Amino acid sequence: MIKKSWMWLGILVIGGVLLGVVFKILPKVHNNKAYATGVAHILKPEKRTDEGKVFYFFSYQYEASESTAVNDLGVPIKGPIVQSTLSQRKPKYPQNVRIQYMKEEPIVFEVLEPLSFENE
Repeated sequence: MIKKSWMWLGILVIGGVLLGVVFKILPKVHNNKAYATGVAHILKPEKRTDEGKVFYFFSYQYEASESTAVNDLGVPIKGPIVQSTLSQRKPKYPQNVRIQYMKEEPIVFEVLEPLSFENE
């Protein structure tokens, strides 16, 4: 019993240290100009059903004008980039939202403001 409690304590300590390192590094990544901001357009949502559940398939479309990425042929990747997702709520359409994307990997992005949904 004592060995298990020491094991869990060790796991918690290691996990805490790793989380501390991650949260200490992440702000530096965001502050070192590795990210660019832009505007994503919400493309028209499509209603879908699966086993009686309703959900909406929609996409974010944006230009990555500050991207430093290139494809296999050496051509710069500037966009338009389209990322798709699902939601149980229907997003308002048309709609634009501010985003932040990685310059070196522009398909990695974060929505900086909440989406608006119908009936809200």
